[in-house]
Amino acid sequence: DITFGNGKIYAATDNGIYYALVSAPFLSDFTSWDTITIPITSTNSYHLIEYLPSTNSLIVVAQGSQFNDDVGYVYKNNLWSSPLELNSNDIHSIELKNDNIIVM
Repeated sequence: DITFGNGKIYAATDNGIYYALVSAPFLSDFTSWDTITIPITSTNSYHLIEYLPSTNSLIVVAQGSQFNDDVGYVYKNNLWSSPLELNSNDIHSIELKNDNIIVM
């Protein structure tokens, strides 16, 4: 999954979270991308990502291996958190509608 914000493109992958400037040349070359580490988790497998411009936040979802064990993380003000509302569910999509986050 990918999202755009702050002049960057963000990608959630099975190998971690990557970002690059939208204006960067050679975006098709993975070595031109940087990684984002979430220090409060040991996983590197993410399947959803969304940028929220109103709060300058990034939301990512790690897909769990079992039923109802996906975990969402929020990056805001240079800090990572894992709100209870984004834990212990199967999260199939996250969308931004009128500055509201829709989690399904």
